[in-house]
Amino acid sequence: MSKSQGNVPNRLSLNYGNKSSKASKVNETQSSTAQKMQDKIKELERRLEEQFNQGEKMQDNIKGLERRLEEQFNQKEQCNQNESIPKTRDQKSEYCNSQTKKLDETVKKLATLASQLKDRIDEDSQRQDREREAQDKIQDVQSAMQKILATIMEQQHKHISDMIEFQIQLPAMTRGE
Repeated sequence: MSKSQGNVPNRLSLNYGNKSSKASKVNETQSSTAQKMQDKIKELERRLEEQFNQGEKMQDNIKGLERRLEEQFNQKEQCNQNESIPKTRDQKSEYCNSQTKKLDETVKKLATLASQLKDRIDEDSQRQDREREAQDKIQDVQSAMQKILATIMEQQHKHISDMIEFQIQLPAMTRGE
C-alpha cells in the first residue's frame, strides 16, 4: 500500500491542515480576547475622560465659591472700613458676626468639595493601577499561551516528519534492506 507524502494517513486522529483545527481555534480565541481587551480599554478611557470632566466641573465650582468668598471678604472689609454708615455698635457686631458665619460656611463647603475631589482622584488612580496590572497579567498569559502553542506545533511538525520518514523507510525495512 504505497501512498504519496501528501496523503499521510492520520493514525493519531490529528486534524492536519483542517481549517477548524484546535490551533486556528486558539488563534481565533486569542484575537477575540485581544479585541475584547481593546474594547474594555476604550470603555475605561471613556469613563476616565468623563470623570476628568466631572473633576473640571468641580474645580470650576470651587473657583466660583472662592470668588464668592473673596467678594464676601471684601464686603466685610468694606463694612469695617466704612465708618460713615450710621450703625450702632451692636448692629455692626451683629452684621459682622453674620458675615463671619457665612464665610465659615463657605470655607467648609470648599473644604468638603476639595476633599471629595481628592478622594475621587485617588480612587481613579488606584483603579487605573489595578486595571494596568490586570492588563499586564493578561498580556503575560497570552504570551505564555503563544509560546506553548508554538511548542506544540513544533512537536506536531516533528512528529509528522518522523511519521513521513518512517513510512518512506517502511517498504525498505519490510523487504529486508
